Amino acid sequence: MKEVLFSCAALGAAGYSQASRDYISAMGLYPNDITLSVKSVNFEPVNTDQSLYLSNISKFLDKKITPKINIIHMTPDCMPRFKVPGIKNIGYTVWETTKLPDHWVTICNSMDEIWVPSEWNVEIFKGSGVKVPVVKIEHTIDPEQFKPGPIIDLGLPKDKFIFYSIFQWSERKNPAATIRAFLSEFSKDDNVVLVLKTYKKDGSQLDRDSVRDEINAIKASMHISDSPQITLLHKMMSRQELLSLHRTGHCLVSPHRAEGWGCTIQEALAMGTPVIATGFGGNMEFMNHDNSYVLDYQLTPVSGMAMNIYSGRGMWAEPDVGQLMAYMRHVYENYSEAKLKATENISMQERYSWSNIGKKMIDTLNGDKI
Repeated sequence: MKEVLFSCAALGAAGYSQASRDYISAMGLYPNDITLSVKSVNFEPVNTDQSLYLSNISKFLDKKITPKINIIHMTPDCMPRFKVPGIKNIGYTVWETTKLPDHWVTICNSMDEIWVPSEWNVEIFKGSGVKVPVVKIEHTIDPEQFKPGPIIDLGLPKDKFIFYSIFQWSERKNPAATIRAFLSEFSKDDNVVLVLKTYKKDGSQLDRDSVRDEINAIKASMHISDSPQITLLHKMMSRQELLSLHRTGHCLVSPHRAEGWGCTIQEALAMGTPVIATGFGGNMEFMNHDNSYVLDYQLTPVSGMAMNIYSGRGMWAEPDVGQLMAYMRHVYENYSEAKLKATENISMQERYSWSNIGKKMIDTLNGDKI
């Protein structure tokens, strides 16, 4: 039985942390195959609600083992700090554009193996110069969380059609496209609202004001006098609240420029919620024209990101905003069709369940061919 250390930010609020909680829960289903210990570190000023995961995670935190394998689930910048000498070190990470940062390639090649969630990422990492084995281990979810369940009141209109988006405000997530498409296609006479669950850096009032200023600037630039309602959700939300947003919302909108996987898209589909999203990146691992409304795009150089790891030497997608507008109108006016499109494919999400991906992780660690 292999003793495995999983180094991650298990209690944080970021996407990496949520993914870590799911991976730990998945591997934890196989106590007869591995002995697992979790080394949790904190990169953020706040942690998030753990009510659905704490029982899965707590029993593994700092468990005393003599590891033979160390999985470091972080960005490559952080990996050297958590390598354990004398054992196998696996870096588990993700990237969004068509080219890895050059120093990430060097760090990845210093590891024994790299895991990524999508086939698209496998090709990007190899094409960028990663020479160590690159293995696809998909992001995992708990299907039980996406079955019909209680809905927490988030203060959203109960009599309107809700388009919604969940993201960190950045050019990569392309919030301006979502807002412009919504404002241009609909008016205050349409029974619709756009809900943006977003933030820039933290949950502060200053951050909230900054996001609201960005939204108002986009609205002002369009000179529309009868604009429909936009609601900003700028707060730390529990897992149950996020699941409630997926249950309450009628259609997830994600005209992103690049995704390494696309967790919120996967979660909406697992919930049976219609999705409109860009047909570029890791989300195409599980998203297709049968279960979603896929946006066409053109490739364009990366620009506008604050972090210098997002170099203009790489490319990302510029989605078709006119098509986004048409899809939003179509879903609004043909919701029964859109709902059927989404719910017919809920079963495909079972392949990404804790049990299935946990087994794949265990088999990979034990050297079985996948």
